[in-house]
Amino acid sequence: MCSPAWPVGRRPPASHWQNRTGTAPVRILLVSHRYLPHSKGGVETFTDTLARGLTQLGYCTAILARDCRGLDSPFSWQRIESKGQTVYWLRHQLSAARSFRDSWRDPRLLAPLQEIFAAFAPEIVHLNHPDGWGVLPLELARHHNLLSGATLHDYKWLCPRGQMLQPSGERCETAEEMRCARCVHAQLDGGPARTLARLLAPSDLLHWAARNGSAGRPADSAPSRIARQRLRIRNIALMESLRACDVVASPSRFVADRYQKEGLQRHVEIIKNGLLLPDQQSRDQTVWPFGCAPQRVDAGRPLTVGFFGNAHQSKGLALLREALVALPKGSVLLHVHGSGGDLPGPFIKHHGAYRRDQIPALLQGIDVVAIPSIWDENQPMVALEARACRKALLVSDLGGLPELVEPGVDGWIVPGSDPESWAERLATLAARPQLCSEAGLKSTPPYDAESMAAAYLRAYGASDLGSRVDASPTC
Repeated sequence: MCSPAWPVGRRPPASHWQNRTGTAPVRILLVSHRYLPHSKGGVETFTDTLARGLTQLGYCTAILARDCRGLDSPFSWQRIESKGQTVYWLRHQLSAARSFRDSWRDPRLLAPLQEIFAAFAPEIVHLNHPDGWGVLPLELARHHNLLSGATLHDYKWLCPRGQMLQPSGERCETAEEMRCARCVHAQLDGGPARTLARLLAPSDLLHWAARNGSAGRPADSAPSRIARQRLRIRNIALMESLRACDVVASPSRFVADRYQKEGLQRHVEIIKNGLLLPDQQSRDQTVWPFGCAPQRVDAGRPLTVGFFGNAHQSKGLALLREALVALPKGSVLLHVHGSGGDLPGPFIKHHGAYRRDQIPALLQGIDVVAIPSIWDENQPMVALEARACRKALLVSDLGGLPELVEPGVDGWIVPGSDPESWAERLATLAARPQLCSEAGLKSTPPYDAESMAAAYLRAYGASDLGSRVDASPTC
């Protein structure tokens, strides 16, 4: 592979763009592990927001995402034009991996990636999540002497599970090799031969293997030397790929510091996540009512707490319920918006999944938005959505969440994984509900899509290389 023409780990010099001929807008390919509308997580929303911000600024932007719906025609791809956005869908499921190595460097991806690069001809390739892609998009970009970069949304580059959270729910302070290998030993001890054996094995043998560990050893035994070596090779390859990028960004200082402590010896740009606001055309015509005053809280009704998003164990919904159990009956009502997490309790109302265009209306009935995560979050979109609607935030003190709140001004920070502290804070707010509306009025607006896009362009040294004619470039 060819190395970039500039020092590794530094911003690209202006000379890279000075050699560029013509006045056509710079072409930027954003690579995401999944994308809307088939998957609606935070990284997918971030990718959509960044793409639309770049387009509004006059840059030719396309999105490359994995199509995980079924295994028909694996590694085929198609280009789709949808609501002004160009999307390249490449059919690929993680379950198709033949070995642990395929999870971060699957050679079957190389040919379709080459074809997509040739079809779109990007000048910048920016990877928003390595899940399913591994290092190949960045290596291919460097091979063609393109600018390359990545955004650190979670810990996937360090941890195969992505959250540095053990199955038991215990947080990992560092990416320690033996502990990491224990977490994913079922994948590490596999290989092409064992994968084929699993496909051909009778069901009773598979059940026995599930009870006793993937390699026939007890499930709690120490990972083998080969397993640890496979993990080490993976981690070295991913970290070296990040070091070789021209731009690495993180929405929070916490996540940037975590990576640097784990050995990422390079500069990391801190670029806050943005949100599509009223004057920007979004995929679902969402209108964010920033600037409207929050509703006044009636003293005679329960404090309404909102929980938004996937109710995965790491999001702390069970902790929040434990805190509510300790409060006087009828003092607090929790509204859960999102899939999963059907926890019982007369003080909990489950509303199920929602669309992004419903969020402003759903937030209007909420006094305070709770983010009780038990893992080291980065910068979740729900926090930005709450601020855009002038809602107070109640967040755990883990990860990048404290960076989103000025304690006692626009929200409150509560010790993570401590239900007693959560109960105490909720009791205070239930007794003085006006604190929520006062904090909401002091919320500051999040970045809009164009501001976030402009920050990324500055990092790439490409701030003035958009369309010279209008803000709707023809790609």
